[in-house]
Amino acid sequence: MFRNQVITLILCLAFIGCGGSSPNANNANSQQNTANTANSNRRENRRVGQPIEIKLKDKPTEFEPKSAHYFSEDLTMNTADGKTVQTVVREIVIANYQLDASGGKESVMKKLTSPEQMRLVIQLVEGPDAKKERATTATEFRLRANEPYSLMGIQVYTFANGKEVKTSISPGGDARGSVRVSSTSSELVSGEIDISNSELAIFGSYIAMAWKPPTK
Repeated sequence: MFRNQVITLILCLAFIGCGGSSPNANNANSQQNTANTANSNRRENRRVGQPIEIKLKDKPTEFEPKSAHYFSEDLTMNTADGKTVQTVVREIVIANYQLDASGGKESVMKKLTSPEQMRLVIQLVEGPDAKKERATTATEFRLRANEPYSLMGIQVYTFANGKEVKTSISPGGDARGSVRVSSTSSELVSGEIDISNSELAIFGSYIAMAWKPPTK
């Protein structure tokens, strides 16, 4: 009888030591999962980039990105010399709040709801050989209408007087500057912004992740 009890005790200790469940083990696993989540969040924050200088009607604002995605869509473009070109537009969306990316661009572009929120949108037109699934071309995109490798426009969304307000820079007028893509892959795009007109000026670096449909 005593011998059976000893064998049972040894087997129980071996089970716990080799991965059996115990309160301490469960607590350690929970703490590790929490740490992994925190580390993941920190990595995500580092990937969003540094503060971007935005000046709206001579009022400087330090825009601190918290979330950023980019979307790729097919575009049929009629160039200035009369040609029709099939290409791709990359739309980069950067916000100082957590973007709701569950529904793609539609949910990312939900209207702002508070004065603290701000969103920046950059639209880059690729060359004639571009494909949505390929990485963005690493080059300088200048403000030009209906041209390959051009900056179609850039918009800053703010909230004032109870509604969303959009301020834009587009080709023409007194607008000057460009957006550069300096590093790119199928997952990430990053670069620099240096662009302005009489109402808006934007300067700084950016980084955004390619939007992927949520896995089911």
